[in-house]
Amino acid sequence: MRDARAPILLSRLLPPTLDALRRALSPRAFDQQAHPHVLHVAGHAWAQGLLLEDEHGRTHRVTAADILAALSPPRSLDLVVLNACETAADDAHAAARALYDAGIARAVVGHPVRVADDDAIKFAGALYADLCDGVALREAVARAQRHLVGHDAVLLGDGDLRFADLDCGAPLILPGAPTADLPGVSATPFFGRGATLVDLAQRLANPPAVIVITGPAGIGKSRLALEATLRTAWRFPGGVAYARVPDDPRAATAASLLGELAAALRLDAAPTDERDLRRRLLAHTRATPTLLILDNLDALLEQDAECAALADILRDLGALSAALLTARRLAATLEERLRA
Repeated sequence: MRDARAPILLSRLLPPTLDALRRALSPRAFDQQAHPHVLHVAGHAWAQGLLLEDEHGRTHRVTAADILAALSPPRSLDLVVLNACETAADDAHAAARALYDAGIARAVVGHPVRVADDDAIKFAGALYADLCDGVALREAVARAQRHLVGHDAVLLGDGDLRFADLDCGAPLILPGAPTADLPGVSATPFFGRGATLVDLAQRLANPPAVIVITGPAGIGKSRLALEATLRTAWRFPGGVAYARVPDDPRAATAASLLGELAAALRLDAAPTDERDLRRRLLAHTRATPTLLILDNLDALLEQDAECAALADILRDLGALSAALLTARRLAATLEERLRA
């Protein structure tokens, strides 16, 4: 990207596991020119390692030694920023010191003590803003210190490092997974409900699966479904298709859902009729792991015929795919047909 003077590309690592990090920094990634220049860790840590996740979203304590054992980049990264508590603690096993001493990066930035979330976010924003303006790393870290309370960040390595050769514009952000146009995900922070997300991840890891999230209006069913999708979309190389049912019962039909899902998956050629549309969609979900998100189903579930048509589609998704539904309540017609 530097040789091409392209805008900055930000890629979110999903799932945030040690194995995913290993793949991102593997020799194969470097051979394919898909390697990062900067590794930024935003999360939680302790004096001797990082708190990552396992593939279901449960906390995984990873020591600095575990990280070094998993990584084998063929050349050093330019910069690692460990924007988490105690990553640069005065400890021989602290992550920042271990990564720098092992030659993983030309420079490593970390925090010696606990850091508040808001302070860490402001620190990172100021740091990268200066780096993108061509400021040397040492000066950028020093200037970003104003956002930290009670401590200074630690810089190990090349303080003269500059990113002036990057043509910095609005960054292209890749979520790291095949997601559809998911409404509001990037704009709305998600907090809590960790146990529920783990449960959803475990169920989506074992298709076929049809999961219905129910509850009163306004409790966050849609946002929960979208967050679960964002975290598990990497399991579905066939893609993620999102469709929201309108509140008007006249427009809430299984046929309209089929059309939205097929369009989201960019299925080839225009179907000749509803039967052909259904055939194309199910051929796709049976052939390759695909995730369907059907949001706000209430107006459709109130119509027995449409509810039955939807249930028939969901039953025929195939053994590789899954569907995540949201509604205020689970209609008896849908439940009975799915169990049949």
